Amino acid sequence: AGQGCTKIMSRARWLEWSDRVLCEDTTVTAIRGGERLAMGHAQIPTAHASLHVRRDMIASWHMKVTKKASNRGAIFIGIESFNKDPGDKMVIGNDWYQESCRDVAFYYSSDGDLCQGDVVVKKTESSYGSGDVIGIQMCDGILTFLKNGDPVGELKGLKEFNQVAVQLRRPGDKVKLIKELVDKAAEKDIEKRKAIEERKKVENQARLQREEELMRKREQERLLKIQKEEEERRQRELEERQRIELEERQRRDAELNKLREAEEERLKKEKQEAERRRIEDLRRAKLAREEAARKQAAEEQIRKVARSRGGYCEDEDPDAPSNQEVQDFLNHCLPLRLLAAKQMGMAALPSYKETPFMNILLTPQQHHAIKKHLTEVKKKSSLERSSIASSSRM
Repeated sequence: AGQGCTKIMSRARWLEWSDRVLCEDTTVTAIRGGERLAMGHAQIPTAHASLHVRRDMIASWHMKVTKKASNRGAIFIGIESFNKDPGDKMVIGNDWYQESCRDVAFYYSSDGDLCQGDVVVKKTESSYGSGDVIGIQMCDGILTFLKNGDPVGELKGLKEFNQVAVQLRRPGDKVKLIKELVDKAAEKDIEKRKAIEERKKVENQARLQREEELMRKREQERLLKIQKEEEERRQRELEERQRIELEERQRRDAELNKLREAEEERLKKEKQEAERRRIEDLRRAKLAREEAARKQAAEEQIRKVARSRGGYCEDEDPDAPSNQEVQDFLNHCLPLRLLAAKQMGMAALPSYKETPFMNILLTPQQHHAIKKHLTEVKKKSSLERSSIASSSRM
């Protein structure tokens, strides 16, 4: 177990292990959990692989976590590094997570941390568990840790000699050693990993390009959708404005029609009223013509009667009363004038009751006499009123 190895092994195997594990061919299983001892020491289920590899060599290891028994206990897979073969190796089973192991233990925790002793060098955010394959590749003194073929990080600072080891925490934890490769086989394995990385990188770039193209396409679609929605919004606003304008025009047209109908109705009523007035004027004109014709007939009758009595004069007397004066006389002054004629000793006329209203007649001489008498009476009465007014002022 203490011999170093610088050649390709024909078959991977575990070289040594603590009493807390059971080693069956290439599989190591924890049969007891880790335990804290006196003086701050601890015993952890541990197993070492068969190869001791110098720092300037190329090597590669692959292990499969067959079973992780509990989520509470972590599994450590890594390298124990030392300067002599096997001179200053740490005691098998000592816990790696302590200050004294910072330059000895370089490992990948199932929690996803890359550590050196009790120092977390990098949090990979890539934890592992049952079914995952963990790889360790060493080249130019640098350790590259893999999970299912994908690199998760690197650790540096190795000593001269290095040996792969695992530390388990809970009974039932199980790890299988799949490959131990050095020199050309390891170089080929690393090249294969790099080729896979390059292919994945190309695939990732292609995927990123596809995603970018898809994102650009989605962005274009989003912009087109926004543009379409904006156009639809503008179209809706335009239609709404047009609808409002149409409703406003219809409202104005309805108001104008209402005003027009009201104006037509007013004009119709005015026309009807004008027609009614015209008809009324025609009726009054007809009545006036009839009245004038009746008066003319009455005057003709009066002339006939006057001629028959000898008091009619063909020549018009400038002092003769007008038709209106005759009418006023007949309607208002007849009784007084009959009385005045009687007082003056003139011949009696037919009585008012015995003569029809339009046939009460006076001769022109009687007219002049009565008119003169009434004028003198009016003057006398006016002088008397003036004299009384003057006396009262004095």
